[in-house]
Amino acid sequence: MKSLTLEGTERKELGGKYSARLKRENFVPCVLYGGSEIVHFYAPYTSFKKIVYSPDFFSIKITINGKEYDTLLKEVQFHPVTDKIVHLDFQEMTPGKKVSAQVPVKLVGQAAGAKAGGKLVQKMRMIKLKALPQDLIEHLEVNVEALEIGKAIKVKDIQ
Repeated sequence: MKSLTLEGTERKELGGKYSARLKRENFVPCVLYGGSEIVHFYAPYTSFKKIVYSPDFFSIKITINGKEYDTLLKEVQFHPVTDKIVHLDFQEMTPGKKVSAQVPVKLVGQAAGAKAGGKLVQKMRMIKLKALPQDLIEHLEVNVEALEIGKAIKVKDIQ
C-alpha cells in the first residue's frame, strides 16, 4: 500500500470561530480518532491535494508535535459553492484492530463481450473492505476477461 507523510500542528482552540480563522489563513482543520485519544490538528491546504484529489488508496503517516500516527483518510468535507476542502477526518490504524476502508477497484483484461462489440460498464469504482491494517491492499483487481455480453460480476463473486 502506498504511504504519504503529513506534518500537522495541534489545535488548542476548537469551534467554528477558530476554524474559520484557520481557513482564511489557508489551513485545513482536521481530526484524528480511533486511537487512545482524539487529536484535533491543522495543516496547510496544499498538503492535502495529493491525498484528496487522487484515485489511489494511501496510508498516511501524520506527525503532530513530534508524535507519529499511522492513519487512513475517512471523510472529506467540501465547501458547497467553492468545492474547497473544509475539513478532514482521519482514523488511526491500531495493530490488531480492524478498520474499514474504501479501496479502488481495478479491472484486469479485456472483456469477451467488449471484444464482440459490447460495452463494458463499471458501476463500482470503490469497494468497502474491513480488515486488519497490515492486511489492507492498495487496490482490488477484478479479472473481466470471461465476461460476456449481458453478464455481470457481483461483489459476492469477488475473491
